[in-house]
Amino acid sequence: MILVDTNVWSEAFRPRPDEGVRAWAAANADGMWLSTIVIGELLSGVALMPHGKRREAITAGYDELIASYGTRIAAFDLDAARRYGEVLAFLEAAGRNPGTADAQIAATALARGMALATRNIRDFKGLGLTLIDPWQG
Repeated sequence: MILVDTNVWSEAFRPRPDEGVRAWAAANADGMWLSTIVIGELLSGVALMPHGKRREAITAGYDELIASYGTRIAAFDLDAARRYGEVLAFLEAAGRNPGTADAQIAATALARGMALATRNIRDFKGLGLTLIDPWQG
């Protein structure tokens, strides 16, 4: 099981997504999971876009993505909240200031024993997560 970070999903919706990321996603589609935190980040990004056809197309794409993942949506629940406290404490002690969403995504993956696919490998090092960078194949 692989929890997919916001930056990977965002790449898929770019006008010309990275071919390596597309190939990675196609090869791993059955094991990919969507996080409720990622959904919030994606939707907030769309809400900041100017109204128009591109915004409508991305909104429709995100709605389709969410609907298609159904039972493979990982909620930020009590187990994840407990791990969040540990993640935040570890990263702050290491002198890193993670964003709230990144720490919650990491905590969700840890709580469920999932790997994490992200471009921001450095942000998550030392947490005990299996990290995957789809841009690196």
